[in-house]
Amino acid sequence: MSLGLIATILEKMKKQVKPALKDFVKKEINILQSEMKTRFGGVEDRFDGIDKRFDIIDKKFDNIDKKFDNIDKKFNYIDKKFDNIDKKFNYIDKKFDIFDKRFDFIDNKFEEMETIAEKRYNKVMEQLVDIAGQFQKFDEERLVLAHRQSDHSDRIERLEKAVFKTS
Repeated sequence: MSLGLIATILEKMKKQVKPALKDFVKKEINILQSEMKTRFGGVEDRFDGIDKRFDIIDKKFDNIDKKFDNIDKKFNYIDKKFDNIDKKFNYIDKKFDIFDKRFDFIDNKFEEMETIAEKRYNKVMEQLVDIAGQFQKFDEERLVLAHRQSDHSDRIERLEKAVFKTS
């Protein structure tokens, strides 16, 4: 047999085998699909169920995210309130600092006044001691003079008696 003849025979066989092979492959695929459905019980249905469950889980996660967002909003609100409280405390601290400075100023003035008053007191006490000393000296002089006067009055009376002889 010649090569040309073999080639033509093969071509004829190919044309006959191609449609038969296609039918055979289609039948085999259908058989495999039916076996898979019986073995796995409808995989597509199972995936649909899984998809539905994932959708439910996604919705629950969305709800959880919303709740966390609400919680974040509430914490932000609380943070703002704490910031306001901090501002008020800072304001109060500044006012106390001002009062502290004023009280320190007043305290310094009182200390100055106390030292001035103490100096005046010491000066007045020195003057009182001097006056008391002068009074004491005056009293002593008065006593001496009073004693002399009494001596003189006694002498005068004696002289009057002697001169005038009256009594």
